[in-house]
Formats: sequence, structure tokens, C-alpha cells
Amino acid sequence: LDRRVKITISEAKRGEYLYARTSKMARKKKPPPPPHSRKFSFPIYASVFYDSVFFLVAGGGGKKSSGIRNLVTVSSFHDGCVSEPITAAATDDDAPQRLALHPDGVFVVCVFGGSIGVFRMERNLSSNSTNGLNHHNPLSRNDSTEDLRNRPEVNMIRSNEFPRRVALTADDRDVKCAVFSPSGRQLAIGLETGEVKIVQWPSLEVDMELGAHESGAAVTDIAWSPDERVIVSCAAERIGSSNNSSNSNGQQQQQQQHQ
Repeated sequence: LDRRVKITISEAKRGEYLYARTSKMARKKKPPPPPHSRKFSFPIYASVFYDSVFFLVAGGGGKKSSGIRNLVTVSSFHDGCVSEPITAAATDDDAPQRLALHPDGVFVVCVFGGSIGVFRMERNLSSNSTNGLNHHNPLSRNDSTEDLRNRPEVNMIRSNEFPRRVALTADDRDVKCAVFSPSGRQLAIGLETGEVKIVQWPSLEVDMELGAHESGAAVTDIAWSPDERVIVSCAAERIGSSNNSSNSNGQQQQQQQHQ
């Protein structure tokens, strides 16, 4: 009888232990993310909408030694849900830091430190996808897919019209922001040194240098006026405005004000 009692007590204690352990594990289990949120497999540095459904996400781990690929991916937002990447373009050993979509919706400028790369956006009318949702392998290492029916509705490839990389700064100073003018004829870039430069599109030649903010802090953002005559740049606690007008000879005139 004593032996049976000891066994019963032992089994009861074991059951309590298993119950406590199961309850603890249940408490540690994280709830699934909400449908309007999604975790990507790489650090994210930039994002931009392509249209009302599709958007681009850029980032990565930098050097190959990190083990994290450098990518610009395309995802969709439909019925309040963010999809997994439906396609992606690898950017070699450089992690993309900024994205700028041209107003025509065809080209995307990707910033890598002091240089940029240009990608072309394509719509595949033969795609089997609906509203950006399909089962295409999103992280293929190729820029193209043989079967158009298996291609995503929106695809991104390297543009053959531009060099693979275009250096915008002689000494590899990092570009911190890049914004197209409303017409798409110019691209304004802000540097880590507080300088602002105007690049012509599509030649990608630096047309104007608007000097640097007095503080020398990195330019964090740039905004164009609708008529493209004024550019506002932000750096630390200062805002600078620059006139961007053309005279009768077609030469650019510039004036700067800092607050």
C-alpha cells in the first residue's frame, strides 16, 4: 500500500511539472504577426511605392561575410495584407541604402554609398498572378524568368540603358537621400557632408552643386517645390532653401538661404 501511495504521489508531481512546463512554453510562444505587417529576411533601409498595390523594399547585410543577401524586393499590399516578396533583384556586395522612383514609373534609382544603380520596372501582362499574389519563387538569383506565365505581375531588372554603377561623388562620400523633381528631369541628392547636388536625368551628370549646410551635418531629406524652382533640404536642426531657376541662356542660377 505504501508503495502504491508513493507511486501515485510521484505521478502527481510529474504531472504538475509537465503542466507547469507546458504552460510556460505557451506563455513564451509569440502571437502571429498581424496581416498588415511582415518581417523580411534582411535589414531594411529603404522602401517606395510603385503604384497603389506594389511597393519596393531594399536592404541587406553588406559584405558577403555577413551571410545576408543584398536585395531590392517587390511586395504587394492587398485587402490590408502585406505579401511576401514576389520577386527580387540582387545587388551584389553592396547593400542598397535609398530608393527613388522616377515619376514615369519605369525606372528606380538605387543608392549604394556614393554611387547609384538604375533598375527598370516591368509589368507582365501574361502573369498568372492576381493582385500581386502568386507562388513564384521570390528570391531567384536570376534577373529574369524563362516562362512569362510564372513571372510575377510586376518585375524588376537591371536597366541596360545605364551603367551598372554611376559614381556621383569623387571621394565616395555617402549619398543620404535622393529625390526626383516632379517632372523627372532632375535628381537631387543630399550627401553626408551636408552638400546638395542636382543631377540631370537621364545623363546622370552633376549639373549643379548647391554647397553645404553651415553645420556640415548630413542631409536627411530633400523636397522640391511643384514648379521646381525651390529645393528645401534638411540637415540636423537646420533647413536650407535653394533657388533652381534658368536664365535666358539656359544656365542654372542658384541662391541659398539657411535657417
